[in-house]
Amino acid sequence: VPKKYWDMYDPSALSLADNRYLPKGAPKSLRSSNELNGYVLDDYDLESDAWHRAMIHGYYACVSYIDAQVGKIMQELKDLGLDDNTIVVLWGDHGFHLGEHNFWSKHNTMDVSLRVPLFVHVPGKMQGEANAMVSSVDIYPTLCELAGLPIPSHVQGKSFVPMLDDLSQSMQESVYARFRDGDAVITESYAFTRYSDG
Repeated sequence: VPKKYWDMYDPSALSLADNRYLPKGAPKSLRSSNELNGYVLDDYDLESDAWHRAMIHGYYACVSYIDAQVGKIMQELKDLGLDDNTIVVLWGDHGFHLGEHNFWSKHNTMDVSLRVPLFVHVPGKMQGEANAMVSSVDIYPTLCELAGLPIPSHVQGKSFVPMLDDLSQSMQESVYARFRDGDAVITESYAFTRYSDG
């Protein structure tokens, strides 16, 4: 990330997670990714506030840098006159822990890991934020419907095109997720994971 984006944030002003402990009764298999530990270049104590602050600072800088790049793409589509007939989907395959439960990144079925970023720009459709649950498997049938293509019978997802016309519409009562030995069901109010390791 270029220095410009690091400089947008004062590390001392960043809030740290206030729940840096495992949930009561958590199974042994509940953990997060070790991916970020491989990037440690200093002598940080991985439990320290300094480590947490540095990692959050880096995350914020990265997100701001990505946001700037997406803005360039959207502007180029407009400059080329393609914004009126181009569907844009920005999607991530996982959420990102920032120290909650002393976890970093992903690799579990906790709420933070399952909150996937999904931005959809469709010419002629509503703009704004929808507060409804969709799954990653819903993207493909949505794109099929928007493009006027038949949705194959084997597709398990559900098109969320109706939500693009009415952002207040709810598409489904629950979504499902799986990671390793955890199977999760999520509703608007609750998340439940059953672990097969006992």
